[in-house]
Amino acid sequence: MITLVCAVLSGAMFYLSLGLDDVWSLAWIAPLPLLWLAYGPAPRWQLFAASLAAYAAGQIYLLQCYWGMLPWFAIALMTLGFGMIFATTMVGARAAWRHLPAWAALFAFPAIWTALEYLVGLVSPHGSWSAMGYSQVAFPPVIQVASLFGLSAVTFLLCLFASALAVAGRGARRAGWLGMGLCVAALLFGVARLAQPRGLAVTVAALADWDGRLKTIHNWSPAGTHELAQRYAAAARLKAAQGARLIVIPETAMM
Repeated sequence: MITLVCAVLSGAMFYLSLGLDDVWSLAWIAPLPLLWLAYGPAPRWQLFAASLAAYAAGQIYLLQCYWGMLPWFAIALMTLGFGMIFATTMVGARAAWRHLPAWAALFAFPAIWTALEYLVGLVSPHGSWSAMGYSQVAFPPVIQVASLFGLSAVTFLLCLFASALAVAGRGARRAGWLGMGLCVAALLFGVARLAQPRGLAVTVAALADWDGRLKTIHNWSPAGTHELAQRYAAAARLKAAQGARLIVIPETAMM
């Protein structure tokens, strides 16, 4: 029963924080129920199954994003694939907790998950699009650490925070305070960096033609794509004349 509750809690928080709902704060504690399970007496197979189910459930937002654009089996493969990787990470964190000092086990989960996430980004044709760190775009203080160590540093901090709470909950309070202290230090760096005087402002224009994008996806033709490109070009020229220096269009805006 406890395993099921942990899976449901983590799955719901992953879905709300990583998907279209953008509840960024939940990303900090989404792994916590599963980590608490990993650092306890739960059998390894239960931990693996709960972690796979929770992270896969958290990826259900892919249906909202890509249904009708990608084959259903491709979406299922991505969902289960990420779930398998996450479950493997949890088993690794469990082994570290049982065989390493508490301070080392503290870093096992964030290190393993961040490394695997980075490797997936290297081999995936879509790059780092699935990175957990992207969930924090609406929280500027924490993403400032990316200026030092890149996107992976944001993911590492999220995982470290949850790991710190979990190890503290299992009795390793000194290790927990160490992890929390590092997260606070990173946030203070972000606050200090945001407080610095800003440079010259750059005007950015974001363009989107959702209806035109759907038409090119469902009824693709060179003529249709060319027509959509012409509309984007005209809109971009208009915005540039109004002062925009950077034009952004949606991913796969033109097929």
